[in-house]
Amino acid sequence: MLYVPGVTSVNAASNRSRRQAQLRANRERRELQKQYMRLAAKSEKFQRRLKAIEQKRDKPVQLLKEMYASSKIDSKRYARLLKRDKNVAIDLVVFGKGAGLKLASRYVSGQISEDQFETLKDEILGAPEAEKDVIIRTIKEQTERATEFLHKAQEFKSSTQCNSCGKQKKFFSPLRASHDLLLCKGCIMMLHDLTSFSGYQGHYYIVEPTEIIIDGKTNLTISIKEDYILDS
Repeated sequence: MLYVPGVTSVNAASNRSRRQAQLRANRERRELQKQYMRLAAKSEKFQRRLKAIEQKRDKPVQLLKEMYASSKIDSKRYARLLKRDKNVAIDLVVFGKGAGLKLASRYVSGQISEDQFETLKDEILGAPEAEKDVIIRTIKEQTERATEFLHKAQEFKSSTQCNSCGKQKKFFSPLRASHDLLLCKGCIMMLHDLTSFSGYQGHYYIVEPTEIIIDGKTNLTISIKEDYILDS
């Protein structure tokens, strides 16, 4: 049998390398499985907690229905008070805890006025309510800036100049159509920035990126951060 020096050691090293690679792959696969299980468990817990919160959130309406069923209020007052339920967000349960739920019950059952409810709600929610106000104000201000940009551009209609900055149309600087306007590249980018909300990541709330709708209702979803749902 012909003996070739070095071949045995090379094969052994190659086998060790393959075994090590397989071991790494197995470890990575096990870690991915663990991560998946942790995420699945967290998601399941989140859904349970959210369902429990929503059940608490529905208690004021249940109380109102009991009042109506026991003839403590007539149908007109019941219908009027039932409309108040839409003003009670789960924020009041998540951040306000028992005090928030009690306030919601007093409000929906007609024990306090809407003005009293709003005042007491601000006192109970405090910082979370202030943060939500900042988000809403930011969206409103950005919408106003975008609206002003468009309205000014609409006053200057031209097929050869940018309707916003007046830049002359050229072969290497064409105008592009947007929002029924002809705009240069710079103004197109400016309008895109004005009509695009990049999202928000705060202490209590998160907002996904969304498009600012001019002369319409922006689809804005302000979500309570997951950790507060899990801890409530």
